[in-house]
Amino acid sequence: SPAAVCHAANVALHLAASLLVYELLAALAGAGLGASVGALLFACHPLQPEAVAWCSSFTTLLCAVFGFAGLLLDLAAPKTPGLASFFFVASILSKPLGVVFPAIAFVLRLQLLGEKPLAAAKALLLAAAVAALALVGTSLLQSGETAAVGIATWLRPFEALRNLGFYAGKALVPAGLSPNYPMLDPARLDAAFWAGAVGGGLVVALIFARTSRIPVVARTGVAVFTVALLPVLGIVPFLFQHYSENSDRYAYVALAGLSLGLAAILNATRARAILVLSCAFVVACGVLSSLRTGLWRDELTLADEMLSRNPGSFVARSLRGSHWAYAQRWDLSLPEFRAAYELSPENADHFRNLETNLAKLARLDELAAFYRSSERRPKFTYPAFALANLTVLRGDAREGIAALRSLPEAKSWRYAIGEALLRDASVFPKARAALDDARSALPDYECLTRLRELTANPGAARLKR
Repeated sequence: SPAAVCHAANVALHLAASLLVYELLAALAGAGLGASVGALLFACHPLQPEAVAWCSSFTTLLCAVFGFAGLLLDLAAPKTPGLASFFFVASILSKPLGVVFPAIAFVLRLQLLGEKPLAAAKALLLAAAVAALALVGTSLLQSGETAAVGIATWLRPFEALRNLGFYAGKALVPAGLSPNYPMLDPARLDAAFWAGAVGGGLVVALIFARTSRIPVVARTGVAVFTVALLPVLGIVPFLFQHYSENSDRYAYVALAGLSLGLAAILNATRARAILVLSCAFVVACGVLSSLRTGLWRDELTLADEMLSRNPGSFVARSLRGSHWAYAQRWDLSLPEFRAAYELSPENADHFRNLETNLAKLARLDELAAFYRSSERRPKFTYPAFALANLTVLRGDAREGIAALRSLPEAKSWRYAIGEALLRDASVFPKARAALDDARSALPDYECLTRLRELTANPGAARLKR
């Protein structure tokens, strides 16, 4: 099946990424037991199942494979970085998250190869230029959607530290993991927020700590962990913050830094207790990852897990609604879509889902009331058009036409017609005659001809769709 092919591809890419991480650890911390345990930690950490089990994360895995290969090539031939830059660019083209790999290569050149900053920057100039273009392009594409995301600008450094502390905590103690974490409320920055910011500050301090007790390679691992998370820490708002402040899959590349730190510590110490504890931690991670992988077997299982961790998850409600809608169980999908809309009323997808569901159940009075209540929300101009359209379809052509004429830029309503309302023509028994009246009154509205065709032949409309 297509799903099986996608899952197999993800597993293959994750295996390739894990092998590349082993080679990186062997090159940076030394081959041996430390590199093996570190690579196993990367492969089996409970933060990884989301990226591997979720088919849509194929791009994350592909990005990581190209990026890790680029790092290996850059370490092997630092004087001729052309091939490494090619892989870095391929990583960025796979997913914008790949912009972190040139930065990681820069850190490795400074910390472990002893290069000067200017020399390291020159060697990575091509990849850095492509990364800068990707950052600017992604920011511009998301600028309209991210305008209302996040907290005040002056608080964003603290938000970034809080998120860094969050990921560090989940990496070291992988408990309370969720496919959908609660969103950060800018109006309620509680003690947990500031505690996380302190934790993030400690992570940053560890990078610059000058002590012989912590191997340089281990501190470099902390730096890699931090750099790999920079695009998703919230310093600059990004689109997914509309759904969740954090996500397990964001830590996929960063866990290579944790693995590097563990490998360096194991290779630097001969204490048997540390080795035993590390191996026990890796085994426990493997067991937990195996249990978590099953959460992605279907939408209901995943949604139930989301709700158990985050009762206010509109993502979970939308998933449950989509599951029942796909099964044509509109009676079961309606409460889920309604809950999703109430939790996130500014989300246009939730609006359309609830609109279609009410129409499918022929609850036209509720649908009209829904449109009227939605008109009060400044972000939506669609409800006014849809309400006028619904009035025409229900048989009152004059009232509907009057409403249309009163709207600004009335012609634009043709782009807002909800064709989903017409999939069951029996819902609108008076629609054909009303549309004929509307067509004669508004001959320049080309969409009325289309609507007339839909109500006359809904079967053909479904086939064409």
